[in-house]
Amino acid sequence: MRTIVLSILALGLLLLNSTKLWSNDLDEAESVYFDHRVNFFDMSIITNNYLCSTAMKDNLPEWETADIYKPYIREALLRGFNKTKCSQITRKYRDMKN
Repeated sequence: MRTIVLSILALGLLLLNSTKLWSNDLDEAESVYFDHRVNFFDMSIITNNYLCSTAMKDNLPEWETADIYKPYIREALLRGFNKTKCSQITRKYRDMKN
């Protein structure tokens, strides 16, 4: 009986640790997938509204700061959009006081 209990506890610890490892692997895989998808995606087919909505923060008329948004910001700048112009395009911030 003691052997069974110890085996169950060992299995539980193994599952707990593998879940943590799986979670980290999943986060990393998602990041790699997103980077690959964005870097090999033809940004020129994205509409200006979608581009600016993705590149701008939801609650402020500022650029997103995370690395995954840099390709969108780069494309917005290549199209000649600054933060003000992207704010106007998305119309997200029209009720906000600057």
